Amino acid sequence: METYRVLLFDIDNTLLDFTAGAMQSMEAIFLEAGLAYTPEMFGVFQTENDKLWARIERGELTIAGLRDVRWQTILACLGLEADGAAMEDAFRIRLHESAVPVAGARETLEHLHGKYRLCAASNGPYAQQVNRLRRAGMYDFFETLFISGQIGAEKPSTVFFDRCMEHLPGVRPEQCLMIGDSLTADIAGGRAAGMHTCWFDPDDRGSAMPPQADLRITRLEQLAAPLKAAGVDRLNISLDTLRPERYREITRTGELENVLRGIEAAERAGFENIKLNCVLLGGMNDDEIGDFVRLTAKKPWQVRFIELMPMGVCAAWPPERFLPAQEVLSRVPELRPAGRSGVAQLYRLPGAAGMVGLIEPMSCAFCADCTRIRITADGKLKPCLHSDAELALRGLSGAELEAAIRQGILMKPARHRMDETGVTETHRGMFAIGG
Repeated sequence: METYRVLLFDIDNTLLDFTAGAMQSMEAIFLEAGLAYTPEMFGVFQTENDKLWARIERGELTIAGLRDVRWQTILACLGLEADGAAMEDAFRIRLHESAVPVAGARETLEHLHGKYRLCAASNGPYAQQVNRLRRAGMYDFFETLFISGQIGAEKPSTVFFDRCMEHLPGVRPEQCLMIGDSLTADIAGGRAAGMHTCWFDPDDRGSAMPPQADLRITRLEQLAAPLKAAGVDRLNISLDTLRPERYREITRTGELENVLRGIEAAERAGFENIKLNCVLLGGMNDDEIGDFVRLTAKKPWQVRFIELMPMGVCAAWPPERFLPAQEVLSRVPELRPAGRSGVAQLYRLPGAAGMVGLIEPMSCAFCADCTRIRITADGKLKPCLHSDAELALRGLSGAELEAAIRQGILMKPARHRMDETGVTETHRGMFAIGG
């Protein structure tokens, strides 16, 4: 199987729940217009809206033309009299603010970020899709957004996908995986462009694989198996709590259950090198240190406790939030030294299948042993996590790219100064850096 370099995600009903957002928006605009609303009316909206989008996918209607006919058609089917254009404008305003994530979407993007180049590919209005992805906390995972209104073509047109490829120099179509819920726009369109395709079928509509799709999944965590087959051999998963309510509080939108299902899927797919990264948060998750350590008793995982670093909003957090990683040894004294792995000092419970790693960027700066450089989501080489120094790589190839990477390595500073200044020098949050 060709190793994927780029994953292209559809947005509506793949990453964001358009149906839930549309239902909320329809009820709101009916209330504003003084029209009676019942849930059954939304079924009419779905039927007529699907018909119109099918016409768009066949090239019979443009997205711009959708504005003129959608609510006029729906109101006529409902036997209601109102200004269709005004209803459309009000609906779009409401939908602009809607950001209901599909189950597991944000967690899937978080797991894939830094391992693949992630792009969005959508027929929705550009400003609307950007705003919704931002509100859902997904926008910064993407290198590029390919939105029909911006690039001048719509899925499934080959023009749409050709223009996507123009913005991915050095990448061949067969190195791309198009993931989406529409068999026409996403799957047939991606296949015609020479891409591999993955049909997202959350309602389990298909009992068999459609001929135009290479893969079929009913939940996003099922991407684990095909990605393992494509060459991924290890996973780093951020998991700062094992308690559902606390997980929602920390992530603001996430569901712990989706992460745990994703880990289970990774194990079934044959991933053996699984690392769970837990940032120590004093007064927030430090009461779970023992719970995390006990995960390694029967699972061959490496649970890594990482000291909180003063980056982004947490730079202003109170001092008691910042715990030294050695606190883990105080809480679980039966841990025994087990060597090192990169910048992690390893420990193991007697007879345990897995290990515990301590990463101490604050209390025991390991800069002299750090051999990592990073590529940011927007294609910059970052020689140090905590430095603002960056080197643009996009558009480079061959000897020119090699020279730039060598230059970036030579730019790597001797050490960070967070222990002196109490704050990182980088302007980026961790989610935009890749780790």
